[in-house]
Amino acid sequence: MCNCSSLARTSFRNDGRMFGTWDFKWPQGSQIDVHFQALPPDQLAALSGMGLAPAGFSLSKAEEQLVNQGPDEFGRLTRVVECLAQRWLEGTNAKIQLVFTHDQPLPLEIASSYRVQDYDVLVSLANLPLGRTADENAELNGIFLPGSELGRYCQRVDYSVPTTYLGMRRFYDGAEPYFNSKEFWHWCVHEFGHVLGLPHEHQNPKVHSRIVDGLKSTSQIQQTLANALGDTKTNTPNPRITEDEINEEITRAWPVPMKYEQVLYSDFRDYDEKLPAPDDSSSIMFHIYWQRLLKDAVGNEPPRFFERPRPGDLAHVRSMYPP
Repeated sequence: MCNCSSLARTSFRNDGRMFGTWDFKWPQGSQIDVHFQALPPDQLAALSGMGLAPAGFSLSKAEEQLVNQGPDEFGRLTRVVECLAQRWLEGTNAKIQLVFTHDQPLPLEIASSYRVQDYDVLVSLANLPLGRTADENAELNGIFLPGSELGRYCQRVDYSVPTTYLGMRRFYDGAEPYFNSKEFWHWCVHEFGHVLGLPHEHQNPKVHSRIVDGLKSTSQIQQTLANALGDTKTNTPNPRITEDEINEEITRAWPVPMKYEQVLYSDFRDYDEKLPAPDDSSSIMFHIYWQRLLKDAVGNEPPRFFERPRPGDLAHVRSMYPP
């Protein structure tokens, strides 16, 4: 998930016209400084067994060494996030760096007058939903699923407001602790794809019409995801999954040049005539329940979690930040 509504606020003039470029890349050669926000005390005290890989997933020896450098459970958890994020750059020689600061978490609250920004990306691991501002109604107006600002748009958020949310969603029902789950690992990789500037692959305007042709209707997708991401113990749908959310995150193409103003985004992945199967096996930037959203879905297809970007994703990053 990415936070498109925030992008809209920063990318439109007062009269509604778009300006500039929809290019979410960082400048070539950037060092992206990633910091973490402190956890609430009760959630910090509940951390246990951080650094254990989910069944079927694994850390390399070098990744294990990094994780074990953490002085406490929180430090090991943030190093797991680094390991998963750095997998975007493995073997690509891409001209971009992710640099993490682990053991100096930013406090949860900072005086509103303080706007010094000494990071590029601020990661929250706190339970969701969370408000993005002082708004008390976080359930209605805040972040309710893991999400991120895209690329350099991370820099447009006020100091102390996270730009990447990786916390546990309210209706998480996995058998293992969230931070030791395949779902958490997948979200980490997916959201750092957004951090590097990758939008959702199913919203790629170059292939959007062919991909959307294979999907259920918006109302059917809304119902499917509301049930899948709701309270499965009581069969209560997630009230936050609205048709507007579906349009913003799934069924609407990302911007293409307009008739009167040149609005460019040049880094969507190119395909030849042999379009890969439009599912999340071809990119980690598809939705975890993509299989369940297709017209021919049976209805109980399991979520598909990956521990690293797909080969096409790595090639995409390399093309965005060529060596």
